[in-house]
Amino acid sequence: AAIIGSYGWATKVVEQVSGLIPHLKVEVLGTVICKGLPRPADLAALDALADTIRDRHAALGLLAKA
Repeated sequence: AAIIGSYGWATKVVEQVSGLIPHLKVEVLGTVICKGLPRPADLAALDALADTIRDRHAALGLLAKA
């Protein structure tokens, strides 16, 4: 699982979502939360999170063979 979001004021979205999913028994691979529109650093963090998700899926054999 990953937690991605944006906010305009203060946020506790990571804590709230994390509190809702423990019964799902999923590994949270990362979070990207930005204030307002994403900035270049936020987009880079999304790219890094996507790479982490891809690598985890590959390690589990979940990617289709090309």
